Amino acid sequence: MSITAMSRASRRGGLRTIVAGLVTACAVAGLSAPAHAAEPRPDTGDGAVTITSPLTTEPGAEVAFEGSGFTAGTSGGAPAWQTVSVKLDDAGDVLATVQVESDGTFDGTLDLPGDVALGEHWLRFLGSNPVVSKHTQSFTVVDELPQGAEVTATVSTGGRGVPAGTVTITVAGNGFEPGEALGARVDGSAKPWGASGATTPTVAAAADGSVAGARLVFAPGTLRAGPHELVIERAAAGAADIAKDVTVPPAAAFSTLSAGSEGTLTLSNLPSGATVPAIEFGDVDFALPATADAAGAVTIAYSIPADAGLGTQPVVITQAGPAATYTLSAKISPSATVFGTEAFDRVETAPGAIQQGLYQSDFSAASDALFATSASVLATSTLYKLDPKTLAVKASTVPAEETPGALWAAYGVGVDDSNGTVWVTNTRQDAVAVYDQDDLSLVKQFPRGTASHSRDVVVDETRGRAYVSEALRSRTTNHIVVFDTETLEVVDRIEIPGVPMSLALDEKKGSLYTVDISAPKAYAIDVAGAAHEVRTIDLGLSDSASASGVDYDPKTQRLFVASQGADNLLVVDARTGKQLADVPTGAGALNVQHDAVNGLTYLANFGGVTVSVVDDSYRVVANLDLQRTNHIATDGKGSVFAVDKAAENQVVKLTPKALQAGTVKVTGTARVGTTLTATTASWATGARLTHQWLRAGKPIAKATGRTYTPTAADRGRALSVRVTGAKAPYAAVTKQSSAVTVRAGVLRAGKPRISGTPKAGKRLVVKRGTWTAGTTVRYRWYVGGKAVKGATKSSFVLQKKHRGKKVTVKVTGSKAGYASVTRAAKAVKVKRK
Repeated sequence: MSITAMSRASRRGGLRTIVAGLVTACAVAGLSAPAHAAEPRPDTGDGAVTITSPLTTEPGAEVAFEGSGFTAGTSGGAPAWQTVSVKLDDAGDVLATVQVESDGTFDGTLDLPGDVALGEHWLRFLGSNPVVSKHTQSFTVVDELPQGAEVTATVSTGGRGVPAGTVTITVAGNGFEPGEALGARVDGSAKPWGASGATTPTVAAAADGSVAGARLVFAPGTLRAGPHELVIERAAAGAADIAKDVTVPPAAAFSTLSAGSEGTLTLSNLPSGATVPAIEFGDVDFALPATADAAGAVTIAYSIPADAGLGTQPVVITQAGPAATYTLSAKISPSATVFGTEAFDRVETAPGAIQQGLYQSDFSAASDALFATSASVLATSTLYKLDPKTLAVKASTVPAEETPGALWAAYGVGVDDSNGTVWVTNTRQDAVAVYDQDDLSLVKQFPRGTASHSRDVVVDETRGRAYVSEALRSRTTNHIVVFDTETLEVVDRIEIPGVPMSLALDEKKGSLYTVDISAPKAYAIDVAGAAHEVRTIDLGLSDSASASGVDYDPKTQRLFVASQGADNLLVVDARTGKQLADVPTGAGALNVQHDAVNGLTYLANFGGVTVSVVDDSYRVVANLDLQRTNHIATDGKGSVFAVDKAAENQVVKLTPKALQAGTVKVTGTARVGTTLTATTASWATGARLTHQWLRAGKPIAKATGRTYTPTAADRGRALSVRVTGAKAPYAAVTKQSSAVTVRAGVLRAGKPRISGTPKAGKRLVVKRGTWTAGTTVRYRWYVGGKAVKGATKSSFVLQKKHRGKKVTVKVTGSKAGYASVTRAAKAVKVKRK
């Protein structure tokens, strides 16, 4: 970690100014600086970097830096040690590259752009072999440097390759006399500049009056954590010494920082015997108190609750004997516990088959191939054509060199099946290239400057266009560069008021979506119309969310957003911007891919060690063990391809396994009006079953329950039921029962009864009794066993000729789909008088 203090002293006066220390950066894994105007993304990998020039500077000025603790490269044919790229902030152009020395260190300088925005910035160092991403402490760009001497002192402790407890105070400043000799005292004692064996009592200011990278190095245990006084002794006549209070923090390292985990916090360089009675860090529970040993080191166990608050939070360490308080910051990410792996089939590229530095992939249905890019900084970049089933390499090509040693790097990739081409972005060269899908021969290499910091590319085959996002973070506006996929010419530049990253296309409707890494916004671009109207969607995230990944589901019109700073999946309605879900996934959620076939959304947690799988109910249903996933693509058939930039550098195909299916059969009597049941057995535990009843193999409208009562339309037809079992992340499976033939229904017939006086001139009435609902009844009266012509109503008037005879009535019930039934009432005898 680092602590920076700043103070000024006038050349003319003897006033001594002291300014308290301010935490500005961290060189310990798991810790980050307090938020500035924008927060740096989380770091990855080994190594520590720092700025050694003044932390207040001006546009166009030189910035000096150094690094230590970096690791050797491993790719065949690559230099023995890593080359890292240097960016301004997290998304700007590469301003410089620097070679890591065999001892894991480097140093260098770069010139700031003349039009750099005023305010706070940092430098980002990126390497790909192995994967590393580190940022420096912040520095401030002002319009004009103040008069008088200004000094910045940065305190760093520990770091990879440096003994725990080693303290380095790096001093930078400006406003001194050219060549002025500067000495140093710490706590009243003179301290030589430099490390042991190569020290000097003074350092000289440069010709422009600046000092950069002057270091005071203290062996472990010689400058313990706590407040100290640093005095810069000036030799210029009349110049006052510059004194400041600096705070040396303990070196701190968390072993893990994900919800639901247990780990250890190691503090070193504490005063001997100092106790730590309290640590405040959200809901984290520390085993306290703890006491430092004679060397000033103590290891403290802790546990992070599964429901711990997520995000960057202050870590307040209370020390006793002597009393001191240190405030750091650390970020708790969502749980990295691996689960759900048994639900996926997994195919991987062979170890060593792919060049280090995997970046993106895209699937071609026409070629039945997966195209993947590798964009290593220190080795040859490569475009691969892979068998999508086995992931064996079918072909590869190395982008042409612009000049000897200048590697065109392949980053973003998109396929054009209509023209049989593959589009690739050359991000470092601000360019784009087009290759033939069959043999990967170069069709066209666009020149430098075609698309500034070209990142993603997506092809619109309906309109014959390719869209490339410019992701130059040093600019407040960028473009989506539009190419004609037949003429291979730039035809338009759509201005975006931010820094567009990933792209997602609704080709049918002509809508292109992207997200802004510099602001919590997404953009919907109308590419169907000539005006290319851009609509802003407010995502409701923090300014430090760093949204970078996006995907879109045309069926539900949902936008899926991955944010590195927020560690989450955000789902919004693309029409209204309404937030539908905010799902914590994993550290550094970089990219997102929605699989509409299985209703799953995959998150590449680049800062963590997993790929999270989220279902359509917005539940995390799996955390798969992939260490450094940079990008995820789909084949549109239910499988996805993840590019993992970890040490083995592999493409991984993930396919959900089919759910364990059981049996289904129709039980009950297959008659019209009689309820049938879909009886299931032996399905996977927890499976959600849905039903669809079929008539002659075709779905019956609204017949989606577990039971079904056949209607008249089913009489004589084959009836079956289709059951679909679902349990994310497994692939849903459907089973259909054997068919049963529906017979005629059986009516429930009433018992008719004749009422009234059986006497000539009187009316008899039949009460039909209770019949099946919906039954239509007909009547026929009989006298003396013979049907009476026209007597077909529910009542009958007796005549004189009926005297002495028996009268009855037959009631016949009928209903569609049922067999007709006739019932006769008990006869009555007509009185003779």
